[in-house]
Amino acid sequence: MTNDESLPSDALSAEQFKKSLPKQIHDRVSVKVMNGINQILADTTIREHFKDNLLSYTNVLKAGKFKLSSYVDAVKYVSYKLLGYNNQDSYQKTFPGRVTTLIQERATEKSISAYVAAYNRNKLVNAVLEQTLVPSYVLNADLYQQAINTQAKLMLTADSEKGRTD
Repeated sequence: MTNDESLPSDALSAEQFKKSLPKQIHDRVSVKVMNGINQILADTTIREHFKDNLLSYTNVLKAGKFKLSSYVDAVKYVSYKLLGYNNQDSYQKTFPGRVTTLIQERATEKSISAYVAAYNRNKLVNAVLEQTLVPSYVLNADLYQQAINTQAKLMLTADSEKGRTD
């Protein structure tokens, strides 16, 4: 591992990352993985979103046998999507080397789009994306409370017994 004390302030230490991971995955945290994570964190466009997402969605690693580097890539891709980038741009920002290789191999836009669509349907990507969804009862908690308050007011102040009962 790298010496965590010598990391830049915006970097993530191996120990910080391990604390968020399931215990059975701790030994998979390598220097290469940490260097890749910290390289992503150097990009100010995505830094905060990526770091929060990386540390928050680790429970998806319990659901399957995924490589840690694949998890990092999936979180990066989803982080770009959450920032408003479309699938194509998110894929290109996540895998610039792959896209460059495809272009050099004279891949058509249609075939590149097929790679993007396939990655977007990837099990790990969808598991990470599911973690970002806010349940409707949480999202609409204020409306639910307003409805309860309105019903309570009608129950207490309605002029007719029928209105109060309903």
